[in-house]
Amino acid sequence: MAGLGRWLSDLLGGGTEKPPNQPPPSNKVTTGTWSRSMMMGTDVATLLIFHPDDMGHTEEWPLGWYAEGAIWRVESAAGRLVAWCTGGDGGWKLRLTDGDLTAAERAFAGPSWTFPLTSNGRVLIDNSDHLPADSEPGREPPSEAWIDLPEGDWHVTVTAVEWNAAPGADAANTENLPNYVVCFAPAEGPAPKIARRPPDLICLRDAQASDKEPDAVPVPVVPKWRLRRDQEVDFSQPMAAGLSENVGGTGARFSSQGESNLGQAVAEGGDSFAMFDVAFFMAPKIEPGAIGQVCRVNGAGGAPKKPRQYRLAALGPARIVEVQGVMEHGAVVETPPGDVPVPAGYQAPLASVTVEPIHVDLAPPDDPDPAALRVVVVDAMAPGGKLAEQFSASAAEYHRITLGDPSEPFGVDAFAIRCLPLTAAERLELATTDLGPRRQRLLTLLSEP
Repeated sequence: MAGLGRWLSDLLGGGTEKPPNQPPPSNKVTTGTWSRSMMMGTDVATLLIFHPDDMGHTEEWPLGWYAEGAIWRVESAAGRLVAWCTGGDGGWKLRLTDGDLTAAERAFAGPSWTFPLTSNGRVLIDNSDHLPADSEPGREPPSEAWIDLPEGDWHVTVTAVEWNAAPGADAANTENLPNYVVCFAPAEGPAPKIARRPPDLICLRDAQASDKEPDAVPVPVVPKWRLRRDQEVDFSQPMAAGLSENVGGTGARFSSQGESNLGQAVAEGGDSFAMFDVAFFMAPKIEPGAIGQVCRVNGAGGAPKKPRQYRLAALGPARIVEVQGVMEHGAVVETPPGDVPVPAGYQAPLASVTVEPIHVDLAPPDDPDPAALRVVVVDAMAPGGKLAEQFSASAAEYHRITLGDPSEPFGVDAFAIRCLPLTAAERLELATTDLGPRRQRLLTLLSEP
């Protein structure tokens, strides 16, 4: 009976003694000489630490350059920039300290990363708004975003915290844990591992820090002669052909204004949006044998009383077989040679042509070695190099670093073709040459005085 009594007592909760409730871990700061909290918003899902005076060389770099692996690694290794990805936009609470995590922060800590940082006396906590490439002239950072940090080398450890998992996180009048704890310590011991890109530090205890870069796609842009997903280009039919000195290689986006009126491809009284369903052939010359690109119009607009500006995408290379005449309001008007009227405000009429696609051999050749071309192009972007003179020092340095990254093997070809002193027709001819001969030709052009 005694056993039955103990069973009933246990069933009713009065048997086995339960341990008392454990108090939550303390959030009291017990280490370091200073600690302060702040909020920082971001619309680029990234937070950064730097001093604007140390980043003047980036003033002509493209927006978001800090997310590019090759350029990020240079700036991070130099101790000029700390950056991490939050996983989303919004406002983030940071605790900054020269101490360590509190017991509560450690209990709910997620991934972390340690970065090198060289201070000139103070640093800025930012969301990229005050990087020279992104900042607006005259816009000063808020005073609370500055941190006094003695001159010298530091190790900065950023730790994500799953604050909303802490007891009472949703209760009113609760001092919640931060999203991130940023610990500044004098540089001692081994140098931190340089992230391949700003690492993902997601505020979850089971998340892992990740600096994995997107998988490189080791193929050039392949022509896709398709206007829309379900609309292939019909090469058996005539095509509207316009003049363009800006036309680029396959996949390029470019604009044309005052060269040919692409609107003449639409029937009189027709819907102007019809041009978005028309394939256009764009080339620097409109004559039999001329090389150009089959293009899709992505947009059109401009100021009143000015020729419209057309924004186009190059779908794939082609060559003119025959020029049939001039297009007016969607119809072909045959004109005698040498008697082609040029519309007011434009350099050439819109023509009607037949074209044939150009199929380029894009198989990576054994010779020349693509690494050889990369070395030559990077050297040409050094101060005094053949290609560097057309860029500012800031822009040239950006291209020199990014072109030296072997993860994108075909960007070097396109860059060299775009920057060499060639005519539009020469650029197109080179871009439509098989990959092996193209690279050999580029090496020759770059080696010429």
